[in-house]
Amino acid sequence: MFSLKFTPNDVRTYNIELPLTLFGYGKLESLSRMIRCEGLKPKFLMEPKILDFKKKIIRQVDKAIPSYIEVTLNNPDLRSLYWKIDTQYLEVDNVFQILPNEGRIDGG
Repeated sequence: MFSLKFTPNDVRTYNIELPLTLFGYGKLESLSRMIRCEGLKPKFLMEPKILDFKKKIIRQVDKAIPSYIEVTLNNPDLRSLYWKIDTQYLEVDNVFQILPNEGRIDGG
């Protein structure tokens, strides 16, 4: 068993052949599978899409300067959207912090 994650770029239906091969045998028609999936309209849009915290070497704790990335959430729908990020695992190591971690985004 394996998990397949598909992240579409457009709101549309996709028909894709899953290119499965066996090591040493190449492509076998009996393994070929067609996948039908659908790109859905996002509930909210996030900018930037990828959060990349650059590497940082900390030599002394008292000299550590925190890094932050500001993220903007937009709601393309007409209705208000309530959101929440589960931060319980972040609190264990106390390395990352997300503020605020819940809220409401008005439509439009």
